[in-house]
Amino acid sequence: LLVQDLGGTGLFREVPASAHIGRITGFDAPVQYADWRAINAQALITGSVSMQSGDRLVVRFRLFDVFSGQQMGEGLQFAGNAQSWRRMAHKVADAVYSRITGEGGYFDSRVVFVSESGPKDQRAKRLAVMDYDGANMQFLTDSRNIVLAPRFSPTGDRILYTSYETGFPRIVLMDVATGQRRI
Repeated sequence: LLVQDLGGTGLFREVPASAHIGRITGFDAPVQYADWRAINAQALITGSVSMQSGDRLVVRFRLFDVFSGQQMGEGLQFAGNAQSWRRMAHKVADAVYSRITGEGGYFDSRVVFVSESGPKDQRAKRLAVMDYDGANMQFLTDSRNIVLAPRFSPTGDRILYTSYETGFPRIVLMDVATGQRRI
């Protein structure tokens, strides 16, 4: 997922494992920068994933500038339940992207939209949310009422949208976590 996130920007490309001269043998192993320079790698990401007590997943990573022979910033660690592995991978991609480009990452973001389905004369419109890459889509409303123009709040915990459930346009505020709505 990390390779997909970063590769999808057009700014990064993965050096295939078949081209690697050196191998990373452990998270704390020293980096042999000359081996990575020889294959024109500019940055190197090392990491580890481990399961701890029950359902707790721990992801650690470090980023290195191959040409300067320096680590870029401090290593980071994310922890959560095993089901949150996608989100942790997006967070790693955000951190790598930010450190290399100086811009904020966007991989751990969500999109709210109006999903339309059905024949043209009976379009069903439902409010939906998904990860930036199209994964984890879920519907927030049914198709009984027309919904338009959804927007996330600046904190991302609420959605504002227009609903025609009363027959007239009304602005609705929805709590993303609970689904509770307020007109």
